[in-house]
Amino acid sequence: MSIENCINKIKQFGKAILTDSTVQIEPTRRCNFNCMHCNHKSNDGDITTDIYEGILRRHGKCKLVKLQGLGEPLLHPNIQQLIDIAKEHRHRVMIITNGSFSYVENVDHYVFSLETMNPEVFESIGKKDLPRVIENIKSAASRQKVSINCVQCSSNAPMDVLAVKKFAEEIGADLWITPQEVWVDPLHEDHAFQVENARRAWQTHGISPRYRKYKVCNWGVSEFYYDYTGAGHPCCIRMTDEYRNSRPCPEVCGSCSL
Repeated sequence: MSIENCINKIKQFGKAILTDSTVQIEPTRRCNFNCMHCNHKSNDGDITTDIYEGILRRHGKCKLVKLQGLGEPLLHPNIQQLIDIAKEHRHRVMIITNGSFSYVENVDHYVFSLETMNPEVFESIGKKDLPRVIENIKSAASRQKVSINCVQCSSNAPMDVLAVKKFAEEIGADLWITPQEVWVDPLHEDHAFQVENARRAWQTHGISPRYRKYKVCNWGVSEFYYDYTGAGHPCCIRMTDEYRNSRPCPEVCGSCSL
């Protein structure tokens, strides 16, 4: 192990001792979109308040509660209550939404998923009603600072990313540009399909095969993911049901693209 990796490992465990940095919780498995670059399959299941509060008690020192999973968070029937409970526990709250629902209050970091400004491309990705999404993003940006997460996927092009960048600048939003990821390992039935889609996406957007998002992974150390049933997962990439209650390990994480 290199000296740099040793230093990063020390920082990683030091951060875990001081606090759990991030706890990501899936409010719901339901979604009203069918995005090509997402691993969403089933369309039912909402987290209960009891399970949610139990997770927050387990991670009482966490800095950030991120409300995001395989479903659209704002489809949870009591999403405002979940946000407010986290705030009562003195956590900062991030929500990542597809933008199809109206503004919710008390969110510290409001993030919208947006890959294009072109309605035809938007629908080809598996989304719908781009004008409504744009208006909802503008409305939120008029109330608070927002971020836009633009995935470089196999269904959009560099010109789409540039158009989203221009829109973000116009409304004063931060922009995250995220390469499409492979969400499953080689044993999963969708692995070959996802690998091919990611390969085409990276080729289209000129992303190097040697690109890695993180030098050292913090999942399971200072960052934690729970699905709507309350089950823990290795990370926010291994979200699907076969990874419930498993921990980061070489067998699970060996094929991770991050």
